[in-house]
Amino acid sequence: MADASLKKVIVSGQQLPFLTFDTTFNQEEDRTEIEQLFYAIRYRVISEDRNRRSHWSPISKIPVPGLKEPFPYIAPSRFSISQSGSPEIITAVWSFPGDSENPTDYEKLFRDIGAYDVWVRWNENDTEDLNDPGWTPWEYEATVSSNSFSILKRDAAVERVNFAIQAPTSTKLRDYNNDKLTLFTGISGTIGTA
Repeated sequence: MADASLKKVIVSGQQLPFLTFDTTFNQEEDRTEIEQLFYAIRYRVISEDRNRRSHWSPISKIPVPGLKEPFPYIAPSRFSISQSGSPEIITAVWSFPGDSENPTDYEKLFRDIGAYDVWVRWNENDTEDLNDPGWTPWEYEATVSSNSFSILKRDAAVERVNFAIQAPTSTKLRDYNNDKLTLFTGISGTIGTA
């Protein structure tokens, strides 16, 4: 029988750690891809006077509450890329369709977390072709707590930049599937032209 004097603790979504994932190796593409999403949770009990502590529990994989996989990838219409200044500053701005009214559980979760992982790659060719060999490998840039991110143009030869905004994770890995973590993505116009 449980001890009636024990206090119940409720952890809000904002207090949960960033997402964690399992991966599989994609032999055809020669890269690691995200497979399953979860929160990695463990706990221990501490007395009120902090003199006694339990052992840590085993790590449990808790599915993301209220979400079904894959994540509902959001069309670029809610994502824009602009440039300004010299040297050129490239800014990406994004928002969920439900930011103002009737948000889904998914949108509420990311509003509550209030963080996004930003990934960037560059191309010296003036192309929107995602398979063009001129694209650099994806680079993790930052985890931001706003719905925008600005970066300086990498070098004078760069013609295009490709942004990907992902759900924040504890370990950083680009979501090549575009259906597990990717929230928004888009390619800039030709950089340096008005």
